[in-house]
Formats: sequence, C-alpha cells, structure tokens
Amino acid sequence: MSRIFLTLLFTLSLSACSILSPFKVTMDQGNIVTTEALALVTLGMTKEQVRFLIGTPVLKDVTNDNLWTYYYQDNAPQNGGKAQTVTMTFENGGLLKMKGTPYLKDADLR
Repeated sequence: MSRIFLTLLFTLSLSACSILSPFKVTMDQGNIVTTEALALVTLGMTKEQVRFLIGTPVLKDVTNDNLWTYYYQDNAPQNGGKAQTVTMTFENGGLLKMKGTPYLKDADLR
C-alpha cells in the first residue's frame, strides 16, 4: 500500500513541474542612452568626450575601432521588449556621424 502511495506521489510531483512555470526576472541589457544625454553629444567630439557623456559602448567592432554601437533592450513585459540602437562613427579622432534615436528619456529612469 505504501509503495503504491509513494509511486503515485512521485508521479504527481513530476507532473506538477509541467503545470507550474518558474518566475522569470526581467532584466534590462545594454547601454542606457537617453534623448537628453544624446543631445549633449555633438559632431567633432573626441572618443573620450563621448565616453564621458554616455559611457562605454556595449558593442565595439573589433575590426574597426572607429565604430561604436550603443544597444539597449528593455525586457519588461509591459514595454513589449523594446530595443534601441545608437551608432557612432569616428574619423580622425572626432565624431563624424550619429545614427539612431533612443526612445528613453531621463524621466523614464526615475
């Protein structure tokens, strides 16, 4: 009798794992670049000045040190997994062009 009970209990406990889903932590990934911070960056700035204003980029092209990519992904379910990409291109030590528009604002971070 106890053997049948233990077998039944074991079987039910295994099936319970498929019913319950584990808690998933929402985790933001990448560089947080806001529209206000990006407005401070101007063409002609050095890499050090850009790094001071918006930080070190998450993605750096290993074959081209003059291409920086700031990538950010918000994995919160209520935000629908938004992502943003801002690319900086440098030439002769200065910022040549910026591509991308962040959706984050300073007020979103409070």
